[in-house]
Amino acid sequence: MRKTTIPVFLFCVYFVSYPLFGIDFVHLDDSLFGLEDSFEYFEDSSGSLSFSQIRSLAEDGKFNSGNISSLGYTNSVIWIRLNVGNSSDRSIRWILEYQFPDVDLIEYYDFKMGESPFYRAGDGIPFALRPVQYRNPVFFSVALPKTNKFVFLRIKSDSRIQLSFRYYSADTFYKKVIFEQFLFGLFFGSMLILAFYYLLLYFYTKEKSYFYFALYISGFSFFQFVLEGFGFQVLWPDAVFWTNSSVPFFFLISLFLMCLFVSVYLDLENRFKTSFRLFRYSQVLLLLFVLGSPFVPERFGIWIGLSMALGCMVLFLSTESEVSLREVFPIFYLPGEFYFPA
Repeated sequence: MRKTTIPVFLFCVYFVSYPLFGIDFVHLDDSLFGLEDSFEYFEDSSGSLSFSQIRSLAEDGKFNSGNISSLGYTNSVIWIRLNVGNSSDRSIRWILEYQFPDVDLIEYYDFKMGESPFYRAGDGIPFALRPVQYRNPVFFSVALPKTNKFVFLRIKSDSRIQLSFRYYSADTFYKKVIFEQFLFGLFFGSMLILAFYYLLLYFYTKEKSYFYFALYISGFSFFQFVLEGFGFQVLWPDAVFWTNSSVPFFFLISLFLMCLFVSVYLDLENRFKTSFRLFRYSQVLLLLFVLGSPFVPERFGIWIGLSMALGCMVLFLSTESEVSLREVFPIFYLPGEFYFPA
């Protein structure tokens, strides 16, 4: 295995995007498999508008069509309007899923059920208050025969606001959850087996890089576990304050373990003194940011983590370039200096 393969791959897995495709109408039928997104949105910059005021704005055409996948980081409250129709001759029980677990608060409004939110979910309230005990915010409703209605969602979050929704029949949703749990179990189980395998290699060979790689795999896997909403669902369902800080906290820890592994794997202490010192300084900074992450807004912790990841990537690539030069042109290198022969 070349020394560049594992670190480059591990740096790349941090950058993930979620696609979104929009349509204009949610049509429910008996064979609903999870339709694409269909919504309008309005940005309440003051955060003080009531549900009745929002309905008036929607009727006046102030909402924007939902052909956007994300609004990024914003202090505004985002209102979503969904147009739901049932053209069949019987009632259909349907389920709406908001496909982003790391949201502080999302509320479900139906004007036929009053001015107050009918459902509430998000990591800003205890997990037990969710209408469906699932890692993502999920709301269920019943569409009456031959009817058409609007439902509204109110989203407020310190993290980035994704506009990604899916619609399911009840049976299809539960089948989806079972299949999803199988895939997540396969992924996390494979990562734990891989970590255990490298830990056994360390005990057998006493090679330190195996030990640090096992630590990194464990740290990165746990970060993914938290990022996908399982930490809040399984480990700390009532720890609202900690849930808001857990994503940047474990993100920074996984970056720290990655830097530690790269430093040992490339033997920087003996081969590249300058790079070793820079990696060591990065590790100290990451530990300081880890300790401070519970006391700053989540978005700042994420920004710090992404900035540090970019810095570590640049540092790693520069170090790897020097490694390649030494392998290709060893005559140009002497201990402690770089020179070209006359």
